[in-house]
Amino acid sequence: VSSPSVSEGGNLDFTVSLSNTSTTPTAVTVTPSSGTATLGTDTSTQQYSTDGGASWTTLSGSVVNVPAGVSSFIVRVATVVDSTVEGSETITLSAATARNTAAVTGTGTISDGVLPTITITDTNGVEPGQTSVKEAGLASGSLNDGSN
Repeated sequence: VSSPSVSEGGNLDFTVSLSNTSTTPTAVTVTPSSGTATLGTDTSTQQYSTDGGASWTTLSGSVVNVPAGVSSFIVRVATVVDSTVEGSETITLSAATARNTAAVTGTGTISDGVLPTITITDTNGVEPGQTSVKEAGLASGSLNDGSN
């Protein structure tokens, strides 16, 4: 299972590779889990593709039926843009089969898409080339460094 990275609002595309192809369909159980990001809050739709991303199917339940002759598939987890500055967050995706019961896990990283900006437009009569000192700050609770 690959470990993709994306900015908020993008898609985390986890590639799940099988050790070899099968002559019959292979049922793979995939399990997304919250890490520092919360499933359903920081993420939305989960889909999969068994044809390299040409077509997508909504993941309902946890089993992806991989067609015979296919050696990998993609699980796509859409991420949500929020207005909270929180730093990078992670989720995991685990995959296992009936023969490979020990799950293999990849970690997806969501980079924060919102960074605070401070704009000062009041010059109070300061001439070009002169210096003016202004105090600026962020309101309490508007910045989360991910530690709480």
